[in-house]
Amino acid sequence: FVNGNAFWYYDMFGGWFNDDQIYSFMNDAKSEYDLSLSLSNRESVSDVAVFLSNDMYSYMVNTGDVYAVYDSLIRLQKYNLSAMGTPFDVYKMQTLVNGKVPEHKVNVILSAYEITDTEKAAIDAYLKKNGQYIVWIYLCGVSDGGAINNDNMSELIGFNVATETKNTSLEVNVTGNTGIAQGLSGLKYGNVSKRNIMRPYVTDATGAEKLGTYTDGGSCALAVRKMNGWTSVFSGGVNLPASLLRNIVKAAGAHVYSESNNDIIYANKNYV
Repeated sequence: FVNGNAFWYYDMFGGWFNDDQIYSFMNDAKSEYDLSLSLSNRESVSDVAVFLSNDMYSYMVNTGDVYAVYDSLIRLQKYNLSAMGTPFDVYKMQTLVNGKVPEHKVNVILSAYEITDTEKAAIDAYLKKNGQYIVWIYLCGVSDGGAINNDNMSELIGFNVATETKNTSLEVNVTGNTGIAQGLSGLKYGNVSKRNIMRPYVTDATGAEKLGTYTDGGSCALAVRKMNGWTSVFSGGVNLPASLLRNIVKAAGAHVYSESNNDIIYANKNYV
């Protein structure tokens, strides 16, 4: 209804749906689906955009340590995004470069390890304006496509950051209790188990709100800074919880449909 996707029912050869109530629901759903196709405006009303890098998989070698981070960045993060109480649209970074992403209030960057000059220019042009929030998760922009360099990431996200590679965890302890951390002090999120990975942290939080630290080492892992026309949120920890995402959405002035972590919201011009 919302995204215009096709759907079907597959009974696994065992008659799973052999029930009058289920058949009745299928009939009603099909009637509503047919109606939805006739509606002229099915535009998304999502205030949140989620971006996947074109090349992120090239930076993730096939080891257990790195796969655990990837799993948290994509699969597990998807669950918390779905539970934050507002819908979101998903784009590849190339779509932003092509100028085909409508403006959203919150933009979540799922660790685009490589941000080329062209992609950076698109982010600067389309996302860093009009009060938008950008949430940088993990190692966004640590590579420009030619070399790994902390300065690339620092310039992109608006924080002075450094990295360390060692046997450590990405677990973050929320220490602040204001702004996007309101009501979350003491909350822990991210990968708990220690692994041999690269870990980013903020070296200078001057002029920013320092809201969380790594539980292993204490360096700054969650911070927010008001920039010129936009707001930067950095999280070195992966798999941001729904409650933190919801606070970011509220801070950006986006609409929250539900405060419950159990409601998955889809919405467009016609349906919620």
